[in-house]
Amino acid sequence: TFHPAAGLGTAAPDPGGAPLAAVDDAEGKETKVDVQHNTGATASRSVGNSASKGVGGTAFGLAPVAPGLWLGGAATGNVQPWQSSRDSRSQRGVAEPRVLRSDKGSVEVARRVVYVVRVRPQAGGGEQVFRGSGGLTQRVPTEHLIPAGTGAPARPEPVDAGLARRVALADSLAPLGVFDEAGPHRGGGGLFDAVASVLHPSLTAPGAPGRARVYEATATPTVLEDLPRLLGGDGVTGDDLYAKDGSSAGSYRMRAAVTGLAPAWSTGKTQLRTHQQAQHTATESAGKGRAVAGGIGPAAGVGAAANA
Repeated sequence: TFHPAAGLGTAAPDPGGAPLAAVDDAEGKETKVDVQHNTGATASRSVGNSASKGVGGTAFGLAPVAPGLWLGGAATGNVQPWQSSRDSRSQRGVAEPRVLRSDKGSVEVARRVVYVVRVRPQAGGGEQVFRGSGGLTQRVPTEHLIPAGTGAPARPEPVDAGLARRVALADSLAPLGVFDEAGPHRGGGGLFDAVASVLHPSLTAPGAPGRARVYEATATPTVLEDLPRLLGGDGVTGDDLYAKDGSSAGSYRMRAAVTGLAPAWSTGKTQLRTHQQAQHTATESAGKGRAVAGGIGPAAGVGAAANA
């Protein structure tokens, strides 16, 4: 728990037993922190057609050389004086990098981490669960420190559709984290199960390429980066998903909505730097040509007749 150096001697002990430290003397206190979130989307379209007109034929001549045997020659030709092709391609991409830069310095904060690993054989069988705990050190902007004794925010209050849309489309919207009480694994009741429920079971079955893609799209880091697009516009369209044997394919569209708001503590003068990058590429190609093909070679015929 950090306190100003002048009041460190009279500061009350932390209820959780965390050690007391002076924020004025923190190591690297002048270091600023940048948090980058990048989100983007790409749409492409291509159209092509080709046409050809011409004439072709085959001719052959045979002469009898023996009973039931004909020998001769054959010739073939193909002329296409009118050939044309046209190809049109367009691609549009939009990217929106967002950078959160701390206004002041930062401090190192110890975090406790609890991890859970589930192991389930692909061929079936019981699930094994391994749990453990550890720790890591995270550098946090000074203005993001919560005053000691501050209680948790109140439960979110429902908001009307107008306010929810203004919040979702606000330029100052800066998601800091994503939390879900449900489990991220299959059967955990989380976002993965919500997406899998609208897809054919074969697309997220064990061994299917679509299973890994859905896990990646519903992971916490991915949702955090895509949250501005999930809240605004048409949401995020998923990748093309395929079954293990390629017999089925599908996709999905994911959206988010603001349903409640609750005031929390201030984050100081953290700067939000954001800008949108758009790129549009279009190509057109056309071609015309002529083709002539011919061939000549030997020919033979065999026949038999029975007379009574």
